[in-house]
Amino acid sequence: NSWCGNGSIVGIVPTANGSKTMFTPGVEGTQNFENVDDTTPDGDVTYNSSYALNDVDLFKFTIPEELEIPPTETINAISVSTRAKFVEQPTNIGHIISDGATETLVGQHELSNDYSASSSVVQQKSDGTKYKVSDIEGLEFGYKTLESTQAQEE
Repeated sequence: NSWCGNGSIVGIVPTANGSKTMFTPGVEGTQNFENVDDTTPDGDVTYNSSYALNDVDLFKFTIPEELEIPPTETINAISVSTRAKFVEQPTNIGHIISDGATETLVGQHELSNDYSASSSVVQQKSDGTKYKVSDIEGLEFGYKTLESTQAQEE
């Protein structure tokens, strides 16, 4: 049986830039996280872009206090999601989780010339244990260019 039991799905958006901001904000004067924190995608209104191979943007996240989720609560899965497209030629975008010491590529997706959504799901830490709510604020999530082209992330 694949039923995971009672639980909740909580969507959160970036609250600050993380330790790497290698993409260029599409809107002058904005921080990278402000261009990817939309709950409703806005296309080419706000975005970050890159022409370089292995560029990484990482972001910090927090669980909103009003959700009243105990810090010791187990997280059964984390989905790192993006909406991205290529601008000049095909590319892949990778989903990254960083604990400050190690960046882990948790999935990659080929881009097309139209924005498309993609997600990579992680169910446990590299040591095999489950994440806890308290772990989220110590992690950074983001994306990475995996081929030398321009990837654009909204």
